[in-house]
Amino acid sequence: MEGIYEKALTIQLTELKIPYKNQLEINVKFHDTTVGTHRLDLLINKQIVVELKAVKELLDIHVAQLRSYLKATQLKTGLLINFAKPVIEIKRVVN
Repeated sequence: MEGIYEKALTIQLTELKIPYKNQLEINVKFHDTTVGTHRLDLLINKQIVVELKAVKELLDIHVAQLRSYLKATQLKTGLLINFAKPVIEIKRVVN
């Protein structure tokens, strides 16, 4: 389900000429050694990490996931967007 919302957002971002990358793989490092990878739903304007969800409730684990992405990218701002509610739920996460 998130893929449908991601596609719609990429269309809108393109129309607005806002630079983005979707499904971007980033390395997770420990002591300068790559120990894994994360795949970001969206990275907007090289500044904002966006994690898309379609879940009944946003949980602490969803926030922790986004915080992990922020730490790996060394960025400060992320948006957690949940499309499964009657009104879209957006949570801003600052690292």
